Amino acid sequence: MTGETSRAIWTSVGVAVVVQVLALLIGRSFGKDRVLVGWGMGALLRLLTVMVYGFAIIPALGLSMAPALLSLVVILFVTTLFEPFLLTK
Repeated sequence: MTGETSRAIWTSVGVAVVVQVLALLIGRSFGKDRVLVGWGMGALLRLLTVMVYGFAIIPALGLSMAPALLSLVVILFVTTLFEPFLLTK
C-alpha cells in the first residue's frame, strides 16, 4: 500500500468515526418512541457526508478518490449494521 493510499484510507476512517458518533447521537436524541426518525436523520447525515467528501474534501486534500470513497462507504456501511442495537438500548 502506498503512502497516498494509506493517507486516503486513514482520513476516511477519521471522517467515518466522527460521522457515526454524530449519527448515533442524533438517533438517540429522538428517543425510543421515534427511533426510526432518528435513524433516518442519521442516514441522511451519512449520505450528505459521502457527497461532500467526494465532491469537495477529497479533491481539496489531494487524496486518491477510489481508496478514500471506498473506505469511507465500507466503514459507514459496516458500522451502520450495528446501529439498531445501539439505538434501542
